[in-house]
Amino acid sequence: MVQMPAGATQERTQKVLDEVNRYYHEKEGDNINSGVHPVNGFGFSGQGQNTGLAFVSLKDWSERKGEENKVPAIAARANGSFLAD
Repeated sequence: MVQMPAGATQERTQKVLDEVNRYYHEKEGDNINSGVHPVNGFGFSGQGQNTGLAFVSLKDWSERKGEENKVPAIAARANGSFLAD
């Protein structure tokens, strides 16, 4: 989920969603099945131009061996990457 500051434009939110998309393709490409599907303007807390989310389609569990390739580890790496910015 992407939550930008109040008043952020949809274009600014899209730039962050593009970064999320790029991150998953560059850093988690081996785990991705059909891609990353960002949605701008909608989130779990409602809708607005400062919110968005992305659905990541991962390969089947049988193709993602090891703890480092399970969803919690993948999400933790992504969160850590964006929190560092």
